[in-house]
Amino acid sequence: MSQEQFTPTDWVNRLSRLLQELVDYEQWLEGELFRLRRRAENALGAHDSHDDCDDRIRERISGYWRFLWGTPRADSEYRRSVSEKLNRLIEVLLEHPTLKNAVYRAEDGQMSLGLNLGVSRSAGHQLFFMLMGLVDHAVEHGPQATADALAQVIQRGDNGDLSSYQILLFRGLHVERKHDFPNGLCIVSFEEVRQYLADDSVRQMLEAGDTEINREPIGAVVFERRWGPVLVPAGYDMDGVDWPEMSQTFRDDALLLLDVLAVVHGLPVSSSRTHTSVVERQIEHLVGLQPRFSRDVRDILGVNTTRIGPISTPAVSEAKLSDCEQLLFSCRDNVQMRLALSRLASSLARTGVHEAFDKVLDVAIALEVMYQLDASRGKGSQLSSRARQLLGGNRKDLRWIGRTAESIYAARTDVVHDGTLQAGADQIYEDAFELGRRTLLHIAGSRRSH
Repeated sequence: MSQEQFTPTDWVNRLSRLLQELVDYEQWLEGELFRLRRRAENALGAHDSHDDCDDRIRERISGYWRFLWGTPRADSEYRRSVSEKLNRLIEVLLEHPTLKNAVYRAEDGQMSLGLNLGVSRSAGHQLFFMLMGLVDHAVEHGPQATADALAQVIQRGDNGDLSSYQILLFRGLHVERKHDFPNGLCIVSFEEVRQYLADDSVRQMLEAGDTEINREPIGAVVFERRWGPVLVPAGYDMDGVDWPEMSQTFRDDALLLLDVLAVVHGLPVSSSRTHTSVVERQIEHLVGLQPRFSRDVRDILGVNTTRIGPISTPAVSEAKLSDCEQLLFSCRDNVQMRLALSRLASSLARTGVHEAFDKVLDVAIALEVMYQLDASRGKGSQLSSRARQLLGGNRKDLRWIGRTAESIYAARTDVVHDGTLQAGADQIYEDAFELGRRTLLHIAGSRRSH
């Protein structure tokens, strides 16, 4: 079929029909094998077989790579049938102009294609592995959905309209919807994360086991980049392809944003120690680039009992996002504010036998940094005077500021000099944290207005 005659809708329908043939054949074969197994189990008196049909089919698909070498044996009906269907699948795939231009014969005789995934590139990706990915995807999601998805990915790639993420995971706050911040970062929901990272990868990045991973909501800070095409012509200069733009300060910027979210919401937020660059898992699945067909890494709902369950509370407050933006803007290039923010965020995450002591010291340091207290004078009275002058308020507010300022520095002195804490230390910390939070937000608001 010439490029002038190519009709995307007709191509998708033909591709869907061929994928359906392969899926139907594998399902028919699995039915026959199931009946044989059940007959043998009944004869032996064993009746406990509960194998998942799709799981067994996908295991067979993972062995299609064996068809790469040699010709089908005369006595192998299965291999002969599958090979014939795969060859017809190749013929239809090559009707697509982009795929046809990308496929070539490698030195070993295998059909290969140029593959650009934005975060990785291969000038010799074997077409056969793409066939495996497509059939596996069709078993999981259906032939029509698979054909539609491949056509969309190719088109979006040709348009340079695919996304990749620099991504840092966090725990502690649920993200309901994607939100963009002025510094180019976004926060995204766990469902969005799942489109880019498998549950086992999430678990590894957060270094959390099965019992721990489902205790807190999970989200991610991302820097989104556009890229494409996915498939590049044979002989294409892969080294000459520009990599999508990356943020050179991504990790530092993301950690700053997490501190902002924690302090504004008054809740601990912990990050993964590592960050990475990812593309949509669906794309990797369709081109057969990673072992999505292996039962060791698949996470099929209802089969994998270690699937991470989404938790929706506590959640990012839409009403507080403007405060987050102001604070992020103000702390980005102000060392003192950033230090104070970091100390307040650290206080929320303190645990262990010295938790109460560490919380008091953290918030006291944050207040001392923001109000630039003179060590030669009473810090409690200085803080009280300067905070009341900065924040203002009615008589009740001013009394609260004065009491909080004197109390936190009395508690700090007890910790540093006596290693003790007076009764009511938890309330003293909570009030002092709130004073620090209000101060940060007040300064941020003043700086933004100017």
